[in-house]
Amino acid sequence: MKNDWLTTEVALLHKHYASAPSAAELMALFPRHTAGSVHRMARIEGLSRPLAGVVKVRPGLDRMLKLLESDGPLSAKEISERLGIKRRSVENVRSMYQSAFRVAGWLPPEHMGKWAPKLDVANGTPDAPKPFSAKGRKRGRKSNNPFAIASGLVVVPKAATGRIYIHLTDSKDDELEMAA
Repeated sequence: MKNDWLTTEVALLHKHYASAPSAAELMALFPRHTAGSVHRMARIEGLSRPLAGVVKVRPGLDRMLKLLESDGPLSAKEISERLGIKRRSVENVRSMYQSAFRVAGWLPPEHMGKWAPKLDVANGTPDAPKPFSAKGRKRGRKSNNPFAIASGLVVVPKAATGRIYIHLTDSKDDELEMAA
């Protein structure tokens, strides 16, 4: 059975939602409705309670910021080792509070890995630019067809870029036609 809100209850909600000292006293005003129903109706009506005196606990962020302030820029691996937490947790905190951190520098890759950012407390300065990747095989390059190279249809250029195609009808067929 659906418990609809009466217009008098909605008016009472508008009057007392923001000024009620505690959630228990607010729920006592609406004995026909659950706490979820009261909060849902307040959200539908666009009401909000003041957040004065409410302290949001962010232990991971606070610990990371204190460490970075004392030790300077560190990578996610170094932060996880010093705080005794997992590296993924450091990355999660960094993604949740992106505005609190900046990239102060980069650590070179280990064994063909990726460049690791060195995090620091955001102080209004821009992030350090990412360095160029190491020279190696370029991704996305189309590999040569070994069968076309073996048959001589494609010549792999040494200095010029691109492919050079040899048409079989260019030289030998013309000579045979002229001899005939």
